[in-house]
Parts: sequence; C-alpha cells; structure tokens
Amino acid sequence: MKSLPYIIILATFLIFSPQASLSNQSFSKIAIGQPDSPIPIISSKFYVGIRESNKDELAWNESEFVPLIPDNSCYSWAIQLDTERVAIPIKEIFILPDKPKVWSYEKGDEGDQTLHNDNKISIKEKEIKVENGIISQTWCVAEGDPTGNYKIDVYIKGVLAESFSFMVGLKS
Repeated sequence: MKSLPYIIILATFLIFSPQASLSNQSFSKIAIGQPDSPIPIISSKFYVGIRESNKDELAWNESEFVPLIPDNSCYSWAIQLDTERVAIPIKEIFILPDKPKVWSYEKGDEGDQTLHNDNKISIKEKEIKVENGIISQTWCVAEGDPTGNYKIDVYIKGVLAESFSFMVGLKS
C-alpha cells in the first residue's frame, strides 16, 4: 500500500496543526451548526386580541404591540408543524422587562413552571396539544403586568423552534 505514508502524514498534520484544530471557530460552526427543529415548522405567528369590554369577544390580529388593558387584551403565539402527532413536549421561556404582580396560568393548564431572575422569567415545560397541525399558547394581560419589551422562546424537544418578541404598553 503506497498511500499509507500519506495517510499518516495527513493524520499527523490534522492532529498537530493549529489551523486544523477542532477548537477553530470556523470548523466548529460548520461541524456543529444550529440543530434543526426535530419536527419541521411550516409557519409561526404572533397574535394580539383586544375587546372593548369583558362581555365582547376578542378581536385577533397579527401585531407586536399589546395594549396594557388588564382582562381585555391577550396575546398568543401559534406554530404550525408538519406532524401527525397529537401532542408535543415543549419548553416555553417567557421573559418580562420587570417583575409582574402575579404569575398565573389558566385553569387546567398542566405543566411545571419555575420562576427565575427575581420572577422576571418563567420557564414552563409541558405536553401541548396539536390541533390541525398547530401548537399555541395564549396569555392575557393582568393587573400589575409591567410595560416594556417581552420575549417568549418556544423549544420543541430541546431545540429553539421560535422566538417571539413584542411590546406591552399603554394604549395611545
């Protein structure tokens, strides 16, 4: 085998050369990269729902501004997946600009919630129902919610599937 010495020279170069180091940033970005979602994502949207009074239905529109109207404005993220599954395990990381007066979930909302960073961050892990290929979560503005920039990161099977950034503020 005439090629054996060349393989040994190449292996020696790769092991001892600083340019071929595995810690080289360009190599690690190519080799590692950002993992794809384990379930293909078709689309994602963020909605804001507003009603004039508690008796009215919410009128939903795509927006990144949520009016600070306790009990009369809500927001929701929705991710359409390419799956036939009936439920998906997710982790939702919800980051607020300041500590809210209270953290609450609707009745029957199962999952484990932990609060971090002086209660400005909520991490919730749960199985979420897939309806017509869509997973979603809805929150409503409560008395004592802070104004400012909010962010919700949604992970599916440990991989960031979508990040939603929006602002909660006073109605102008």
